[in-house]
Amino acid sequence: MALPLYAVASKYTPAMYEKATEPITAGTSPAKQSSVAAPAYKDIKGAAITHKYLLVVGSFNDELNATNMVNQMVHKGDGYPYVAISPEGKHRVVYQSSDNDAELREILVSIKSEYPSAWILKLGD
Repeated sequence: MALPLYAVASKYTPAMYEKATEPITAGTSPAKQSSVAAPAYKDIKGAAITHKYLLVVGSFNDELNATNMVNQMVHKGDGYPYVAISPEGKHRVVYQSSDNDAELREILVSIKSEYPSAWILKLGD
């Protein structure tokens, strides 16, 4: 025999619930919340990109294409390139990164003949 609707509804009252003092993001507990925002860009292994400026020589939707470009650059001896992944999922091939934009501008001028579409990406504010 099914219970009447009013019998089920009266089982739970608002007084039974503790009011939250702070909003809770879905999927997290209050202990896990943090006021520090996660870095927007990460490397291919998931580590945060900490430099403020990236000298980008390629941008791909596909990780394999970005990795292939990095491998070609390493084979040619073009420094220590790596892949940085944007929040939108773009795979940026980074020639070099720095907190000094003037340093990267000098390098940009020197590599423009080999990487004509190279550009400097500023992260954050």
